[in-house]
Amino acid sequence: MAELSLVEQIARRAERIYRAVMPIAVWGIVVLGGYLLWPYLSRLVWPYLSRPDVLAIIVVVMAVAIINLSRQAARRPPSPNSRFLKKLFSEPITPEHESPNEPPIVAGDGLHARCRDMERHFFADFAEFADIVNRWFAAYSPWRLKQLPDDDVRLNVDFSSGPIFGRCYAIFHNQVELGRLEIQPQLPTYDTATPEVITEIELHSVRLLSYDTIADFLSVIAMYVCDSNPKDGKSYTKPNEAIVGALTKALWETQRITEFADWGELSLRFNGLATRLYFDHREHHREALQEKRGHR
Repeated sequence: MAELSLVEQIARRAERIYRAVMPIAVWGIVVLGGYLLWPYLSRLVWPYLSRPDVLAIIVVVMAVAIINLSRQAARRPPSPNSRFLKKLFSEPITPEHESPNEPPIVAGDGLHARCRDMERHFFADFAEFADIVNRWFAAYSPWRLKQLPDDDVRLNVDFSSGPIFGRCYAIFHNQVELGRLEIQPQLPTYDTATPEVITEIELHSVRLLSYDTIADFLSVIAMYVCDSNPKDGKSYTKPNEAIVGALTKALWETQRITEFADWGELSLRFNGLATRLYFDHREHHREALQEKRGHR
């Protein structure tokens, strides 16, 4: 998940403290008011309050009120500030990509050396991924990818065997960084015939956007990285089912009763082949760049 700025972290923490303290403050004011007014009210209501049935009703009403206040406070996420919302719904950024270092060359013909060659092959295949995706989004969508200088992935990976090389991207909705996308080759099987990749996506604040907006972004990414395996005709990941499942989980987590309420976090993995559409768009992109250079 993309890290929030220090100001946003402080704002969220202050909002949580406010939600925790507010019910206590309200009941404190009620108790203090009752204490101050008790000498006057006791003469009028004491004959009724001393009855057991009336006392039982009062206790039940107070218990229900406290439970409802606690649930409402737990479900209410911190309010996004106006600056954040303005950037979220403004104009798309123009990404300035940063090129990561390619995996090092390893001498020999062992498994480690072959895996490094596959990773270098993958890096070359996906050198233009962000540009191709952004070109698709530019026609109608506020989503953008910005390539990061990171050359090793960190989302849902096991580092017991050392770093795992892949291409990493920041995910922007207009001017706000909402998450991170990582793509890595499936080793040791990645090659030209079966360019199998693993794609990890994490987003935050998804409930500030519409269901269709989130689903559209995920569908476009799946369109490029989640093809079926030609050997068995089946996809490793069924994109539509994975997208619906991830969105449902994000909604569930934000509705769950917890003190750590937020605007929704989403995690999703695609496992499949880089699609023919991606490679076709990549070739068109390279041809367009060559033609542009030729006119200079």
